Amino acid sequence: MQNTRPRHLQMSDAAIVFSDFHNDGGGESPLRELSNAVDRLTKSAADKTGIRKKKYKRKVIPETEKEKRRLQLVRQAEYRQVVEEAKAEGLSPSIWSFESLFPDPVWDEKSIKRDLYSVKNRDTQTIAKLAAKGPKSFRENVGPLLANRTPSTTGTPYDAPATEDSVFGRQIYFQKPELSSSTSTRNGSTKTTPQIWKQQVDTMDTNAPSVATPKVDRGLTRMVEDKIFGYRRTQTGQFQYETSLMSDGAIKFRDGVRLGNPLRVNTDRLTYHAKKELQHGRVEESRELYEKACQMDPRDGRAYLGLSRCAERRRDFELARAWLRAGIQNSKAGPSNPGVDYTGGNPFLLQALGRLEEKRGHLSAAESLYVQAARSRPSHAAAWVSLAQLRTRKLGQTVASGRVCYETAERELRKAGLPPNSHVYTAWASLEYKGAGDVRRARQLFQSALKVDPKCSAAWLQLGVMEADGDNFEAAQECFDKVLTFDQRNSRVLQAYALMEIKRPDGDSRKAIGLFERALKVNPRDAGVLQPYALYVAELGDLEAARKL
Repeated sequence: MQNTRPRHLQMSDAAIVFSDFHNDGGGESPLRELSNAVDRLTKSAADKTGIRKKKYKRKVIPETEKEKRRLQLVRQAEYRQVVEEAKAEGLSPSIWSFESLFPDPVWDEKSIKRDLYSVKNRDTQTIAKLAAKGPKSFRENVGPLLANRTPSTTGTPYDAPATEDSVFGRQIYFQKPELSSSTSTRNGSTKTTPQIWKQQVDTMDTNAPSVATPKVDRGLTRMVEDKIFGYRRTQTGQFQYETSLMSDGAIKFRDGVRLGNPLRVNTDRLTYHAKKELQHGRVEESRELYEKACQMDPRDGRAYLGLSRCAERRRDFELARAWLRAGIQNSKAGPSNPGVDYTGGNPFLLQALGRLEEKRGHLSAAESLYVQAARSRPSHAAAWVSLAQLRTRKLGQTVASGRVCYETAERELRKAGLPPNSHVYTAWASLEYKGAGDVRRARQLFQSALKVDPKCSAAWLQLGVMEADGDNFEAAQECFDKVLTFDQRNSRVLQAYALMEIKRPDGDSRKAIGLFERALKVNPRDAGVLQPYALYVAELGDLEAARKL
């Protein structure tokens, strides 16, 4: 019978299921009725999880992706034509054909049935055995399923009569919860309810010493005001409004399009939400938000950078390159784009385009783009770091050429009145240690990076690795423990810590395995953790576990 009472007054789904099971009025067999009850329980649990979000349907497909799909279909049609012609002529298939490399699949009906229905059959048999033993055994084993239904012996039920429990044979009321003065927690402490808080506020001693109010961050407050009200402050302290008003104070339109610059806060909001969507893997939603930000302010380089990242996620590198070039063209400094502090193209977009070209193997073009970014804004640290790493790691230049880039970055930051950059010192220290072998100079640079940013995970990690390579295990352990206090989900640090424990003469194998497991819990598909973990397990003698890893 359908239950028409409100949801908060109904019996739990598990109770309804087991009540249906003990109902002998049905015409079906007990086993069949039990199976139907289990199915209803599974469906009810799925309903509780909520409606699953529908898969996002793409609205716009780029031309580059259409061309890629067209070439794929053409090649597949050509391959099918070659196979059909070979069959028509009675020729044997080539050893290089796809069919000869992979045999026809064989369906294992036994394994499929076991994987799909073994758990359901096992649960059905277990419930049938418990029901056959009687209500007492049924109550003891199935009690956790009825945890959300609490029997009440005191208090007054509200809006609901007593319900007969067909499993345990007793009446159950649904009691309205009442506020008490305090509730006991797991560790024995008490937690005060809002009513008691109000009483404590009324009886509070006014002569008690006041708590110090938190300090206001003036710099952060000024930044928020600038974003909301559209200020643009100059170096002398004066500010101007970044609004869409023209020189005469009136809003102008041309062909139905509003002229002037939009408020900065609008593009900030769009790019912020687009970045969050991309971090959660929703590429198409992120692309739509970035396109809205690009239409609102075509000279804002953040939208072009985000669109290139979305295209790169789909492995469409041509479209990513096109978005970056369009952003560089639209965001160049000049009369039409006042207020920018660079003399050429957007240095962030130039550096991102150089990174993309470097990833595609175009090293000469990448070096040229890094140089353009450094010339456009000499204080752009990322361009100098990328240029130094490209020249020393892939172009085969000397350590001196990379050292010049880092020294120039340090000098330009100081000249621009900006604070030192921790990533510059970290990359510089890595060059001195790995390229020149100067441990003393590398240690000094790592300390400089940590002085600028005490929570720089890259600096702590590389310093710990360097100390472990020099058999200074105590200092390496201090570095790894320090970074794990504020960055507990860093798989690189956990992997390096585990390798240090393996190398250590008095290292603990259980600790090393625990660190590997923590790293895999963060990222189960991290090959940099799986490979050393497998080698260590094989060294311990468990070849089967090593083979699985």
